[in-house]
Amino acid sequence: MNRATKIVAAVLVALSLGLAVLAIVLGRQSSPPEVVVAAPVADPAPSYPVVVADAELPVGQPIEARQLKVVNLSIFPPGTNGDIDAFVGKKPVRAIPVGRPIYESDLGAASPLSFAMTDGERAIALTVEEIGGGSGTSSGGPNRISAGDFVDVFFSLKDQSNVGRSQVRLLLSRVRVLVYGSGVTDNLAVAQSGPVTRPAVLVVPLPDVPRLLLATQHGRVVLALRAPGDDAVADVNLFHQPGPALAPRPGLNDAQRASLREPSNQAYAGMSLGGLVNLTEESVPASPSPVPVPPAVSPASPTPRQAPRAAPTRQVEIIRGTQTEVVPF
Repeated sequence: MNRATKIVAAVLVALSLGLAVLAIVLGRQSSPPEVVVAAPVADPAPSYPVVVADAELPVGQPIEARQLKVVNLSIFPPGTNGDIDAFVGKKPVRAIPVGRPIYESDLGAASPLSFAMTDGERAIALTVEEIGGGSGTSSGGPNRISAGDFVDVFFSLKDQSNVGRSQVRLLLSRVRVLVYGSGVTDNLAVAQSGPVTRPAVLVVPLPDVPRLLLATQHGRVVLALRAPGDDAVADVNLFHQPGPALAPRPGLNDAQRASLREPSNQAYAGMSLGGLVNLTEESVPASPSPVPVPPAVSPASPTPRQAPRAAPTRQVEIIRGTQTEVVPF
């Protein structure tokens, strides 16, 4: 091979190497850059503060703050709350176990009328007749009893067999009216004549509840409206007090006998109809009856024994609306 051929071959080899290097460089420049795809980041799950029971919550006991705690839940249960103060002092109507969310329905909905009473009082609904409320006018209309007024409760009982045993007396003094009548009964009362009968809700001390219920069931109860500033009440300590329907158990100690005077125990002991009307042979003497004269007999004949007289039957006339019933007692 001559020298010229060698030079040409060397040039071609160098040219091919240069082209190869150029191809590699161009190939790197034309390829798209590698894209690094980041893994998606999950959004944090939402959480909601909810008040749950940290201790067993019994029925009817006020809830204390130490019995509650706040936890975060992934869902918000309807009817719950995240504020502990919203439940402090409330009384559950059902037992709430530990760890369970507290719902508004667990606390119940107290009647607005219950907040108008104090401890030891009861609201009694009954149908009564009013006196002193159907006469006169006030603001162009009848002057009737309304909620918030104070009334005297009178009780009448008619003895059909002995008029002398019939009685009308004051049953309860200065009783507060919580609810009285309705729109329908008020309209009817304007048109009717005679005694006006209306539904009423009275606030009565617990020991007087049996007395009032007996009077409404076996006699006639009438309400008499009082003046707002009249605070006079009957002194029951000046009169004989009827005994309970349930006698105390024998063998009670001093503490137990003292607890018999508690209002709840007095109401549980109750009152009988005889105790309410207080009709005894000693308090109301019976009508005099002629003394039978035995027939004249000879000394030899034995004196016949007179058959004992049957005790007089006591009867009470019970008036319920327009119906009258006579029952013995």
